[in-house]
Amino acid sequence: MTLLTYPDVSIKRCNTVNPADRIPFDFEGEAHDCVAEALRFTKLRPDLDSIPLMDRHGCIMENYFVDGSCFKDHLGNHAGFAVVKHQGVGFTEEILEHCPQPCSAQLAELKALTAACVLGKGKAVNIYTDSAYAHGVCHLFGAVWKQRGFKKSDGTPIQHHLQIGKLMTALMYPQKLAIIKCQAHKKGNDFVMRGNNAADEAAKKASRCAVPIMAELPMDIVSFATPPSPAALVQIQSRASIFEQNTWLQRGASVDRHGVWRTHDGAILATTTLLTLLINDAHDPDHCARGEVIRKIKKQGFWSPYLQATVDEILSNCEICAKNNIRKGITSPIGHIPVPEGPFRHIVMDYVDMIKPIQGKRYMLVIIDRFS
Repeated sequence: MTLLTYPDVSIKRCNTVNPADRIPFDFEGEAHDCVAEALRFTKLRPDLDSIPLMDRHGCIMENYFVDGSCFKDHLGNHAGFAVVKHQGVGFTEEILEHCPQPCSAQLAELKALTAACVLGKGKAVNIYTDSAYAHGVCHLFGAVWKQRGFKKSDGTPIQHHLQIGKLMTALMYPQKLAIIKCQAHKKGNDFVMRGNNAADEAAKKASRCAVPIMAELPMDIVSFATPPSPAALVQIQSRASIFEQNTWLQRGASVDRHGVWRTHDGAILATTTLLTLLINDAHDPDHCARGEVIRKIKKQGFWSPYLQATVDEILSNCEICAKNNIRKGITSPIGHIPVPEGPFRHIVMDYVDMIKPIQGKRYMLVIIDRFS
């Protein structure tokens, strides 16, 4: 009350709601379990499970393994997905589909999971996937994204929002559903390992099923997947210059009975043009290092006296490798100052602080003529 007596103090009613007034009492609201409510909110369907369903009477049980694959070659990116079903003691390929571009490995995984849910319509289904992203969409953040309208904080759509919407619709098709995360690229006789490996191989097959095996080259068609015919090699090598052929002779190469130039150990001589295409074909899919590119080319049976130098030149001009690979900086050479043409053309000046004055003098100015 003493505060009210001060002339510069006034009391007014605050219209802002006090947060303490909003705290409910024990007898207010409905009793609930916060953990259970949080789990219910994050589930796309109440009975969605992350552990395998056991066989139950009156319910058809199916086990599906899904996987997506994406790779890049000289024609661009290729993606596909597969759904593999466990049947008896083996596995059957139910769906192999090549995905139109643009399509990443994550999008292919979502499509595979959607297709498996459609296949399991009206059944009890266990779906195994090695994709942490696809598994997370179903069990962790898919419901949150749905609540937010598949939009990020800045209002733009999330990545793959259209396919995620299709997946959420397909999740309602099976009668019972469990989506299980399994480890990728594991070897063994376990049921899950064998099924996941089968799905992985099927997805790789699906990603390549619409891609021509023969590589399209600006010169005669040469296959890098299968050995080229002797006639094609002869036609390619005939376009080599006289200088190239003389270099081959100096390195001990000779012509075999089919007319193909080969080294003493049987490797095929690659012309300069063919060598460039071989290097690009070996390097572009995964941007491997110099030694791996040379190993791939030699494994295909080709060789050239300019192999290492050409690999170094092409890899040094690769923009993707330059942006992502950590390289040692270029060391600057030791500098050198040329000798002046005559006296008093270049003078160097400096001073010395002797700290303790000598004969009343502390600083000494030094001037040197570099010519003398």
